[in-house]
Amino acid sequence: MKHDYDEQIEFLINNPSNLFLSWLSGEGLFRVVGYDKTGVFGKSRCGCLVQIRTDFYNRAHSEKSFAYINGEIDHELSRSIANDRRIPDIGVDVTLQHLRVFKEWWERIDAIMEERI
Repeated sequence: MKHDYDEQIEFLINNPSNLFLSWLSGEGLFRVVGYDKTGVFGKSRCGCLVQIRTDFYNRAHSEKSFAYINGEIDHELSRSIANDRRIPDIGVDVTLQHLRVFKEWWERIDAIMEERI
């Protein structure tokens, strides 16, 4: 379940005009935090880091406000993401400077998944 985050970061640094479209695609660093019990993403109900931060922080509390691990809401992880002010509030605010923050979070989420499978 390893991902090459550095490769995506390098691509985006070399092609900054693709940053917003990359975020919209919801892949790699910008995918949803919604693993089910098989390690597959559940795109229909889950939010990305930006959505979790914004919705949880603003108390919107839709399904996209939470991180899901093994098909269950992980409240601690959701709170941690929401409280990280390094994550932008909206997708259009994502810049190249945020890529390392997204990488840090995904390495942490990947480690949690590996631990719980």
